[in-house]
This record gives sequence, structure tokens and C-alpha cells, in this order.
Amino acid sequence: MRFCRNCGKLLEDNQSYCSFCGKMVDTEKEVEIISVEDIKQSKPSIQESTKFSTTSATPVIDPPLNNWIKVLLSVLVPAIPGLGALVGLIFGIVFMAKEDIDRKTFGRALLTVSIIFILFFCSCAFVFYFAMQEIITELPYYFY
Repeated sequence: MRFCRNCGKLLEDNQSYCSFCGKMVDTEKEVEIISVEDIKQSKPSIQESTKFSTTSATPVIDPPLNNWIKVLLSVLVPAIPGLGALVGLIFGIVFMAKEDIDRKTFGRALLTVSIIFILFFCSCAFVFYFAMQEIITELPYYFY
């Protein structure tokens, strides 16, 4: 017994064309039909070969990250100088460690923005320090 490679119907051994779809049957290649009993004897079943516990057999999939959380963290980073960037840095690292693609990409973006704002905050603090140092030295002695 053979099968048509085009439509999958069962053919007789002496047919050169498929009576269902009309395609020419490849006479050189024959398909061996394997019974279900042969498969069961040759391979152990999935239940026999692998042992799963009830906790590890069902993977836990996190729901997508809520947009309000994304907005809150994105606004928090530039709104609170210094502290907001540190919170964004921590949450960015936490989200990057997750398996979910949505959390990973948001974690990378949050981490990048937080690093930029930390560098901006530090550079502004240094500029303010050096600018104030000149002003303080020009003040009369009784102010400090």
C-alpha cells in the first residue's frame, strides 16, 4: 500500500496516477506502514519515560505588564531627581531578569533612561557645586 504525496490518500500498488488528485505517483519511493503496536513496542510512552511533578509540569506564565506600571515608572524616573532614577535602575534590573519579552524590553528601556538621568543628575550636581563654590568665596565672612 502507498500514499499519494500530494493529497495523502491511500493508493493501490499498481497505480501510476492518483485517482483523487491526478498527480503522478512516485513509484521509486514506497512508504512503509507502521502499526500502532510497533510504535508502542519500540518506544516507551511519555508517561513512562519522563516523570513530572505537578508543580514543574505546568509552567507559570506571567501576564503582560500593566501599562499603568509602565507609565508610573517612566514618569517617576525624571520627576524625582536622583531617587527616581535609582528606583528606575532597580526595577529595570528586576524586569530584565524576567523571562517575559515585554518585561525584558521595558526593563532595558527603563534601565537606559535611569542611567541617563543618573548621569544628568550627577553632572548637574557637580556644576552646581563648582558654581556655588565661586559664589561662596565672594561672600563676606559673616555669611558663612
